[in-house]
Amino acid sequence: MTVGLDSIVSTATGLVFLFAAVAKLRNRSLFVASLREYVAVPRPAVAPLAWIIPGVELLVGGLAVVAPTSSVVHWLMVLLLIAFSTVVSVNVIAGRIDVPCGCFGQHSVTLSIWTALRPLLLVVVLLGTSLIGASSSVDGTVLLRLVFAGGAVVCWVVVDRIAVRVVSLRRAYREFLTVRGEAV
Repeated sequence: MTVGLDSIVSTATGLVFLFAAVAKLRNRSLFVASLREYVAVPRPAVAPLAWIIPGVELLVGGLAVVAPTSSVVHWLMVLLLIAFSTVVSVNVIAGRIDVPCGCFGQHSVTLSIWTALRPLLLVVVLLGTSLIGASSSVDGTVLLRLVFAGGAVVCWVVVDRIAVRVVSLRRAYREFLTVRGEAV
């Protein structure tokens, strides 16, 4: 049996969705507080969205792991990632960079350009592997797919942590220059 690259990327993205959903549900009060700070989220929508978003992430993430070749699941992930990026972008443009993103519960970072671009990078990878399709495949089983997907998630987390640190250092350096009275 062969496992397509699109299947591995879809499963990895599904695992990211599952992790994000569980993190939001485990730290619901933190997620609610983050949603309240977003300029793109109306106040009356905060409470329902605090349940709906992780629920949809659980559903779509679970489906991506179980049926990674489903085009419906694939497009649902793409649409969700674009929606997340749009909401974060609106807040970054509005200057709301002091707001925790709420993306991964207590593991969340404050909003930045990187937090807005991160979902779009996943969209590019999902669409790219979708175009490549099953023509790029590796021998294996479902277990092998999960191992590859897990490795992809670990690589994604490492790159994400590095990018978050770079953004944090840049922000700290700007604050340092501001305190010293130097132009930024």
